[in-house]
Amino acid sequence: VFRSDVIEIPLTDFLGGAKGSELEYKVKMKKDATLIYAWEVVGAERDNDFHYDFHGHTTPAPGEEMTVATYKQAFGLSQQGALTAPFDGIQGWQFSNSGDKALVVRVKLAGFYELVPSGEEGNLAGIVANVPADQARPDFRSAPR
Repeated sequence: VFRSDVIEIPLTDFLGGAKGSELEYKVKMKKDATLIYAWEVVGAERDNDFHYDFHGHTTPAPGEEMTVATYKQAFGLSQQGALTAPFDGIQGWQFSNSGDKALVVRVKLAGFYELVPSGEEGNLAGIVANVPADQARPDFRSAPR
């Protein structure tokens, strides 16, 4: 089913450590399904303060081998494009703030995908979609809007 969502991901400055300043967010996709995306960083001042790794992998059963695909790794404050999933699995980003200010990553998605439930691989941080950043990450201090 076609859908669209907005995900606001608050991140601390680099002093927040791995649990605060970086996070992985992915969606579930079937092979050949298409995702259109645009994301931007709100609150960062320099491109080199923010790193992203756009990738995907299968979610194999125990004993099966995982298939991994890396699409782009870079520094920057925004990206947009489309992805046609090369396999059934989860696709998305590892976002990392190395700057000295808290920020929000605003991700806009449309296409044929499912959101990964809170606590599952791809959304271990429990990000809630379609709510403001200060409500999107339970038990986390707010970041600027």
